[in-house]
Amino acid sequence: MAPPPPRVVWTREARFRFEGLPSAIRAEILQKITVIETHPRMYQVEPGGRWAGLRRFRAHNWKVYYAFWEAENKVYIEVLWPARAADPSEE
Repeated sequence: MAPPPPRVVWTREARFRFEGLPSAIRAEILQKITVIETHPRMYQVEPGGRWAGLRRFRAHNWKVYYAFWEAENKVYIEVLWPARAADPSEE
């Protein structure tokens, strides 16, 4: 029997940004989150910078950074960042 899907937990900052996005972008992000509930390790891990160690995916013109904690069976949506903006650690 397969384990239950991980619980998705949003940071306050990520939820605030998400709620301010147009509905089409929110729908795309939610669709990708549905995929990571089944395959939480499918996206690449950031090797360096401010969000080193977090996984990320792109939805429209946004990057969504998340962490999967297997021991807790949770996916933490950490931050949404404009895809074309510089990472603050690179400035």
